[in-house]
Amino acid sequence: MVKEAVEQLDPEEEVETARRLVARKLGSTRGADPRARTRKLVGMLARKGYPAGLAFRIVREALEAEGEEASGEDEGYLE
Repeated sequence: MVKEAVEQLDPEEEVETARRLVARKLGSTRGADPRARTRKLVGMLARKGYPAGLAFRIVREALEAEGEEASGEDEGYLE
């Protein structure tokens, strides 16, 4: 059901919604290893139906905005 809702969003809305979700969860990952933060945040977006490429891009942007480098940016990272 969530995936279907995400698929109905226009691309701009999809990106903004993903950014808000990551922003909400970002604080709970502070202090964790960057790889763990990336995995947790990308995984959260993936479970909500966001494509891996978009999820990694949004997470990378959020972590870089905090001054932290995201790691494991390729889609195979979660496997």
